[in-house]
Amino acid sequence: MSEGLRLLMAQVDDVPGELMGEFIARAEALGARNVQVVSSLTKKNRPAYLVYLDVPAALESAVGRLLGAELGCWGYRVLAAEHHHFEIKRCTLALTVHRAGVTQRAMMHIKTIADGDEPLRVKAEHDDLASVCAALRAAGVELPLAVLKAAVEAAWPPGLRRRKRSSYSCDSDDGILETEPENLAMNGCLYRDQIQMTLSTVTSYLSSTDGRD
Repeated sequence: MSEGLRLLMAQVDDVPGELMGEFIARAEALGARNVQVVSSLTKKNRPAYLVYLDVPAALESAVGRLLGAELGCWGYRVLAAEHHHFEIKRCTLALTVHRAGVTQRAMMHIKTIADGDEPLRVKAEHDDLASVCAALRAAGVELPLAVLKAAVEAAWPPGLRRRKRSSYSCDSDDGILETEPENLAMNGCLYRDQIQMTLSTVTSYLSSTDGRD
């Protein structure tokens, strides 16, 4: 586990969902790095929760008191754990989308996940994708968020060609992507006109390995 972090676990069997939401918000405000709540069944088939929290060691006592005060926990466990963190890079991109004669420009935030030199995954931020799709809809152009997400994630990093299971390609240094929509079937939608996008890096930095997954 990241140095200075502790993994706490508590069992709760008589808390409504609204109160659990309040607890999560307060734990995050205190400084909990991760809060995970897992549904379970306990004795007499009672619905219950397992609550896991990554917290800085200095905050253990405060979070423990919150578990007792808000959730009525009789105590909690401190679990031994070791956190292996991948290399996370956060990038801000300038995104330009051309579709059906409409051009939309926006800033796009993505995260890349790598194991050393091996890239594992690219993840585009949902709120940025939703904003672009909403602006296109306001201009009378329909583009499902799932389609835009797939296109953005397939187009990054620039210079990488992908020919498997789709016709995404990305050939130029500034990341121009052209997709042939007749080969892009997603959520039951087939796109007959061409989607074009341009992606270019604005900022890029490594995320700290502070225990967040």
